[in-house]
Amino acid sequence: MKIRVGVVGCGAHAQTVHIPIFSQSNQFDLIAICDSDHRKLELVGEKYGIKKRYDDFQKLIGDDEIDAVVIVTPDYLHQPMAMAALEYKKHVLSEKPMARNLKEAKELARFAKKCQTVFALGLNERFRPEVQEIKRLIENGDLGRLNYLKAGWLNNWQDWQMSDWHRSRVAAGAFSSLGVHLLELTLWFLDEDPVSISGWVHKREDNIEDIAIAQLRFPEGLVNIEVGWSLLMEKDFLYCNIFASRGAVLLNPFKIHRIVRGKMVDATPKLKIRDSYLSSFRIQANFFANAINKKGEFPFCWSDGLKIAAITDAFYSSVATGREVDLS
Repeated sequence: MKIRVGVVGCGAHAQTVHIPIFSQSNQFDLIAICDSDHRKLELVGEKYGIKKRYDDFQKLIGDDEIDAVVIVTPDYLHQPMAMAALEYKKHVLSEKPMARNLKEAKELARFAKKCQTVFALGLNERFRPEVQEIKRLIENGDLGRLNYLKAGWLNNWQDWQMSDWHRSRVAAGAFSSLGVHLLELTLWFLDEDPVSISGWVHKREDNIEDIAIAQLRFPEGLVNIEVGWSLLMEKDFLYCNIFASRGAVLLNPFKIHRIVRGKMVDATPKLKIRDSYLSSFRIQANFFANAINKKGEFPFCWSDGLKIAAITDAFYSSVATGREVDLS
């Protein structure tokens, strides 16, 4: 029997990945959607043949026919909606970040631990085939010691000008909205806790935080993260570069170089990565279904969200004081 699911939020991200993937899944039956925008709700409902269309989140989670909820709303709604859905005994897959700050994250973590239902944190980047390959190389020791990681997500100004969707996501700032995607990825690669963080942000004339830069020190390495919402660039640029003692990795475009017998060689495997972004969400949905059906645990949950929230809080503390913040 399929898992009956409802998607909360019908914005661009939900329409691009979550709604198409859950509507096509052989493990889920997408029976409901929810959004405060009635026009959007009707358009999406008609397109995918979804009869239950709620403009009130409380009514969706109060629907006894719904087994699971996928939360794809602005960041500030993730934590309260996840807690409410869990209270109604729904399985929850929430987009990151888990909460706006560490206090909220701890509240959700305490509650999720008590619940019998699944709480899954959507860290889809970790399911991408090229990211899985990088993780495998790191765990096998093929790259040696990780010395320096540099990651960035820089959006061009035209995207900002053309879409109001960006504005709904930036209330918490560029680092909270974009930086956490890169933060969770670098934390997964390094698999250790940072000892300190330094942060800097730039705000536009309208007080929107549009650029953020973080530097994280680890026991034996360094990570730099840079993100921007509305930069004067020709096109968006997303990257993650890893420099290790016996090799180097570029995530976009995907490239691996290793030292073999004293020479640097191209060790990039042939992977099907053309649609790796979408496939990561499909794999994530499968893991969510398996966790609900008790066929295995979802690999990422509230503990990952707590770590991200703690580091994010420390980042903004560094921004406020102009000083490096100790995380040890």
